[in-house]
Amino acid sequence: MKINFITPLYNLTLACDLGGGDKLDDHTRITNSRKVISDFVQGLELTIGKLEFDYLCSGVPVFYSVEDVPEGITPEQYLITKLYHIQAFINIVWLHFDNSINTETGYVFYSDGRGLRVSSNFIALRFSNCRGECRPLELTRNQLQLIRKLYREAIALDDHPFDRGATQLVAGINRFSRAVYYVDAARSEIDLAMRISHYCSALEALFATSQSELSHQLSERVACFIHKGPDDRIKTYREVKHAYGIRSKIVHGSTIKPTKMEELRTASAVCDDLLRTILLRLLLDFEARKQFGSNPEILDEYMLRTIFK
Repeated sequence: MKINFITPLYNLTLACDLGGGDKLDDHTRITNSRKVISDFVQGLELTIGKLEFDYLCSGVPVFYSVEDVPEGITPEQYLITKLYHIQAFINIVWLHFDNSINTETGYVFYSDGRGLRVSSNFIALRFSNCRGECRPLELTRNQLQLIRKLYREAIALDDHPFDRGATQLVAGINRFSRAVYYVDAARSEIDLAMRISHYCSALEALFATSQSELSHQLSERVACFIHKGPDDRIKTYREVKHAYGIRSKIVHGSTIKPTKMEELRTASAVCDDLLRTILLRLLLDFEARKQFGSNPEILDEYMLRTIFK
């Protein structure tokens, strides 16, 4: 069955008209061309509603595709798969630029012999930037090209992401994937104290190998993994310790003073920047990524050598 897919991107602008679109993968393109988009969704106005139709045709960036879907995959399942692919793209953008890009409703439309059929769905995450704000990000075509390149080289998704259990935190999920899971939770959390808590969980997922002196262990390992010079290491060590202090208060039922709101924003921005730096390095450095496998002893040895070199 041939299925058409489209979804808009919010809080993203592109510096030039992409015409027929730049490829995300073999079937999916991103474009902001009003003509291309209008032609693609022609005839859907009554089905999806005039407000949504007009927004799609307004020149906002959209992802769209036309694809033959294998037997056994329903249009609704295909739609969920595509939406997870777009979420992965948004995560790759975040690795390069803090942002609040989101996709809300995605649509698939197709003919099943009885006429035009349309289905819609969305993934219940709404990202904001590191300070909890929604602000537009503009990308040049060259920047978009680098992001698309990393997406194609680094992203591997489940064949059936629509078939998910009660939790994603199950045995066998590697450190990197667990960290991304917590980062997604952080970036979709509007409460900055809770956001910092999720960021710290992401750092734990990556670096923790024991519960002994956990705050010190994380702060030291993060600082030494990112930096070589002692001054930078000390600064980052203190920043992570401070963030972890906020996290400890929150998860144990304490509160934050109203006078500390700017401090929260700063700590959230620091954690966001640290995690983008760490995860991007792990994506690009295969040898480093190997050390973060499931064996704690390997990571312990790697971090010891990193700290004392």
